[in-house]
Amino acid sequence: MTLTFLASFCVTSLLVGHVTGVTSRDYAPCTGLAYIFNGYTFTFDAASGERVWSHCSFPSPFGDLIRCGRPRSDKKRFLCDPDHILDRVADVPLIDELLETIQKRTSVVCVNSAGIRETFRVAVALINRIYIPDMDSPDLCQNECGRLQPALNISRRIPTEEEQEEIMRLFADGIRSLWDIGSCGNDVIVLYCKEFHKVHVSSGSKASEYLTPEKVATLQTTFQTYISTHGTQGFVLGLENLLKSLKFTLKGITPAFILLMGNMAVLGVMTVVLFYYILGKRFETNIWEDDNCYWVWELFVKCSTGILWLEICVLVMAKISHSSRALFYVFLAAVLGLIFCTALHYVSRRIYYHE
Repeated sequence: MTLTFLASFCVTSLLVGHVTGVTSRDYAPCTGLAYIFNGYTFTFDAASGERVWSHCSFPSPFGDLIRCGRPRSDKKRFLCDPDHILDRVADVPLIDELLETIQKRTSVVCVNSAGIRETFRVAVALINRIYIPDMDSPDLCQNECGRLQPALNISRRIPTEEEQEEIMRLFADGIRSLWDIGSCGNDVIVLYCKEFHKVHVSSGSKASEYLTPEKVATLQTTFQTYISTHGTQGFVLGLENLLKSLKFTLKGITPAFILLMGNMAVLGVMTVVLFYYILGKRFETNIWEDDNCYWVWELFVKCSTGILWLEICVLVMAKISHSSRALFYVFLAAVLGLIFCTALHYVSRRIYYHE
């Protein structure tokens, strides 16, 4: 009885170790002709005729648009949907736009070998069915492609929640390694499996600094909530919310964020100063007993709020309006303003949006 208990405990511990975050290197390599990698991507379910996907040789949206369910002329290359889960025409552009926005609106984290600055990159893979290994098998092993063998006979039992999580992790990590969309661990893969109604977020080393295990767990749990609450349409809403959350999380502390916080601090100080100035003028005698102090405070408030510059502009416009060359000066000011705004827009995009 004692030996039986110890054996059961060891097997259970091994299984829990596999499904709670250990890397794929902890699985024994497969041996024998039955487990040789044959370049497979999917197999067909004999009963339903559906494709059952493996991450081995899974199509890439960067080089195999047709197999990813995308038009050949498509330029959006961060979504692979071979089973056409996004069946509504409006859903695909929405997800494409969110993925493109993440690349443009997150921090530059490294420079690749071609000298191009890279931000965080997120790609999405959507599948109906997933290959399920038998995690309880005493012969469990990992072949040269990274797929676990042997397959589970689902007519006998279904995989547990923990096994599903591990299967999704292996699949997502496999795709991330296969697609290789980042140069410094700045890549994130979002995998959705309709069979499990689950989503898994796999992140590279750099992205993991922002996407902590707790944050990833929150993202995945929130996605499940959308599925449970909104049914079929909840998938699109959940995916949209997840991608927006990823964009916010991966932004980090950018120059734009620092500038925004600095502006808010300045506005806060200016509000206090303005309030003090207005309140101080209510007294007949100021605390400094000097009437000129109000002129100093008034000048400071006008300069800091931009009112002084508006007054100067009005005075200059009034001055040149009486000049014989007024039309020329107005045209020159408009051209200079256009050039300045265009240059400011270009520089801001180069600095903050990394284009």
